[in-house]
Amino acid sequence: MKDKQDEIDFQCIKKVMDYKGFKKGSRTIYMMLPGMCGVHFGRAKILRLMKKYGCVCTVRKERPELKTNRENLKNNRKPNLLKRR
Repeated sequence: MKDKQDEIDFQCIKKVMDYKGFKKGSRTIYMMLPGMCGVHFGRAKILRLMKKYGCVCTVRKERPELKTNRENLKNNRKPNLLKRR
């Protein structure tokens, strides 16, 4: 019974995921679901169904140039000649 209900619920999630053609995460699905399908699921249920049916939204990776800039800022500090805090 639960598997059948999960399939029905996942069809609503799939409808939101296919809308406008770009991948969406659980938060975006959570926000768009009531407007498009008229149902409301919690984020935990959305995550569980996405994991169960193998739907993955890629997470953006950190840009490497920002990481090097932070390291360069630490290395380019001037010495504290006046000993102020």
